[in-house]
Amino acid sequence: MKEKERFLVKLGGRIQEIRVGLKLTQEVLAEKADMTPKYLGQIERGEVNPTVCILRRIAEGLHISLSDLLSLRAEIDSHIYISKIIDLLRDKEERCIRLGWKILKDVLDEMENETTLLQTNQGASP
Repeated sequence: MKEKERFLVKLGGRIQEIRVGLKLTQEVLAEKADMTPKYLGQIERGEVNPTVCILRRIAEGLHISLSDLLSLRAEIDSHIYISKIIDLLRDKEERCIRLGWKILKDVLDEMENETTLLQTNQGASP
């Protein structure tokens, strides 16, 4: 496989990964990006070489920047995790949402405290 083909396959896989992470169907993203679902499928499979303008429309449909779309980082972007957290809390009772927020805040605060403690201990002389 040539370098160009590998890039197109990686790019298409990234688009699909983000789309699936956001729980969007090809049909929904294609509509947002003003293209057919068939063409979006070809892009996701790396079968076509989309223009920068088309990639910009896809990025806008995914609510990310074009540069983030093109970065091809292996990890899923934090906005996908934020979206998943919102999905977990959606349609829950207010007390459940408040409790979920408190638990998340407590965990993040504890992680920050541990990180600060580690950094302090690493900076200390033996």
